[in-house]
Amino acid sequence: MRRIIALAVSAGLAVAALAGCSTLPTDCTPDGDASKAVSVTGDFGVKPVVTFDKGLVVTETQRSVVITGSGDAIESGQTIKMHYSLYNGTTGELIEASPYAPGQEVSYPVDTAATQFVGLSKALTCSQVGTRVVGVIPNPEGFGEQASAAGLGADDVLVFVIDVQG
Repeated sequence: MRRIIALAVSAGLAVAALAGCSTLPTDCTPDGDASKAVSVTGDFGVKPVVTFDKGLVVTETQRSVVITGSGDAIESGQTIKMHYSLYNGTTGELIEASPYAPGQEVSYPVDTAATQFVGLSKALTCSQVGTRVVGVIPNPEGFGEQASAAGLGADDVLVFVIDVQG
């Protein structure tokens, strides 16, 4: 179940300690039509109901905040704990989801200088602990050349719905 995130971590992302910050950066990834087109309902920390029209197209990562948290700001270089649902935005299919159970959060190293999964880090940066965020990520900012190994097409778009737990 956690193979996608494990694949990203094993691709060489640096792991750093979680360190809080009191203010959000100003160079946040913007929202856009694709991220706004993803409808997410449900309570924070509970597996969300996610709907969108398949065939999403983006050339750069977009993010939209569904639930605004009030905890520490997330910055590149930190490791967060999260629950997530990952969809293929091109086909509309659910790829995988974390268990959304207490104590079973997934650790993820946020690294905006990474060469793989930089889009996920871009979507998370500027979020706060307690936030539910949608990231719509083009393949070059997702799996890149490893897309086929993950069962995705080279041009497939990823849709992440992430609950930042800590």
